[in-house]
Amino acid sequence: MFRRVMLLGIFGASLAFAQSDDDVKADSIVYEKPTEWRVFSSGAPVTTFTLQKDVLWFATQESVFSTSMKKADEKKFPTLGKIAGTDVTCMVTDAAGKVWIGGKNGVAVRDGSQFTNYTTENGCPAML
Repeated sequence: MFRRVMLLGIFGASLAFAQSDDDVKADSIVYEKPTEWRVFSSGAPVTTFTLQKDVLWFATQESVFSTSMKKADEKKFPTLGKIAGTDVTCMVTDAAGKVWIGGKNGVAVRDGSQFTNYTTENGCPAML
């Protein structure tokens, strides 16, 4: 779990910093603008996160969320296509802007407005 997650925008690029501590769990994510701080609170410990342009994606043990850093627009994804949005352990944004989300239930890739799933049914290894 992360103790503190801070996102910093410098010259159009975003940098993310995470501090880990076994005894402390994060319950929010903070985004820094030049004269303004915004807190994106999940209400539960954040297990992983990634940035997709101006969208912050993060996961708790119960669901996956996306929120715009420019406007109030949070979306909750209890399912990622055909797989559950629970027990997500990792997220990454690739060079094409796709968000890859992995966990015990398989891998989901967000491309535009839909998820593509990779599970043991279509060749994904069982041990993720």
